[in-house]
Amino acid sequence: LLLGIIASVLGGLGIALLLEKLDNVYHSTDELKAGSKLPMLGALPHTRALESGNERSGIGSLFTSLSNIRIGGKDNGYTGNSESSFLEALRVLHTNIRMLSSDHAIRSIIVSSALPGDGKSTVCANLAQVATAMGQRVLIVDVDLRKPQVHERLSVSNELGLSNLITDDLPLKSAIQQFTPSGQLFVLTAGQIPPDPTKLLASQKKQQLMWTCERVFDLEIYD
Repeated sequence: LLLGIIASVLGGLGIALLLEKLDNVYHSTDELKAGSKLPMLGALPHTRALESGNERSGIGSLFTSLSNIRIGGKDNGYTGNSESSFLEALRVLHTNIRMLSSDHAIRSIIVSSALPGDGKSTVCANLAQVATAMGQRVLIVDVDLRKPQVHERLSVSNELGLSNLITDDLPLKSAIQQFTPSGQLFVLTAGQIPPDPTKLLASQKKQQLMWTCERVFDLEIYD
């Protein structure tokens, strides 16, 4: 009985060490920073209120909720702790992005993820809201040419978009849509879905389009 107890304890410890060695999941931000060797720009808290609002009315409803909070000042009658912490995390993220380079300002950002539904569009939309509140002219570009969603989330037209600008000789202003009345936030949807999105995005014309947008806007956010 004594030998059985000792063997079971040692066996349990061995299995636990083996499972920990085989575990390839990051369980904390410290593990992520140590494993990736990259700077952590920010950590956005998960809020059920924003998630439910996104499911009901799209990301456009998030602009309404965030506009109730005065950027750079005290909360303006908005008492939700989760929403305030989410906004504060976005401000920290925006500040850290601007401080990444001291010689040249960051003019374009690509927001990507491993799986659909991870929150790319939510981060893009709300980061754009924070940037426009800081006085920047921002352009959101939908570069998901397989399953575009920005036009659905923001309730804008997708008749002309990025794919049309690359394949056709169209002026930039024909596809860019102004999203806010203040003229600080603009949207470029994906446009018609091409047969080979990768080849289209890797084209020289796409690079020239990016350089043109960088001269017009202070910040480009690619979803």
